[in-house]
Amino acid sequence: MPKKEIIDYAWGYRLYNLVAQRCELDCAMNTLSTIGGAYSALGNDKIDFALEAGKISLNQFKIALHLGDPMTVLRCKLYYSLSLIQMGQLKTARIIIKKQFDIAKSASVLDKRVISMCYGIWSRLQHEYKIKKLSL
Repeated sequence: MPKKEIIDYAWGYRLYNLVAQRCELDCAMNTLSTIGGAYSALGNDKIDFALEAGKISLNQFKIALHLGDPMTVLRCKLYYSLSLIQMGQLKTARIIIKKQFDIAKSASVLDKRVISMCYGIWSRLQHEYKIKKLSL
C-alpha cells in the first residue's frame, strides 16, 4: 500500500498568492505597454504625449524591478530613452541607449529582440541628430 502524503495547504496558499501576484503584474505590464506605445506614437507630434509615455515607461520600470527580470528592466529603460528623444533630450537618450546596449551584449543569454531595439532606437536618435543639424 502506498504511503500517504500530507498536503501542505499553508504552503500551497503562499504559492497561489505569488502566482496570482505575478499574473497581475504581467497584466499590468501588458496594459502599460499598450498605453505607452499609443502615447509614444502621439509623442512624435506633441511633447506632452512624449512626456506621458516617459512616465508610463518609468511605471513599467518599477514593475520590472519587482518582477526581477533584467531584460524587461532594460527594455523599460529603452522605452524611456525613446521618450527622451521625442522631447529633444538627445544626449541623455544616447547615454541610456549605449549603456543598455553594452549590458545586453554582455548578458549571459543574448536577447536578439533587445539588441534589435537598441539598433532601432539608435537609428531614431541619429535621425533626430541629422534633423537638428539641418535646422541650425
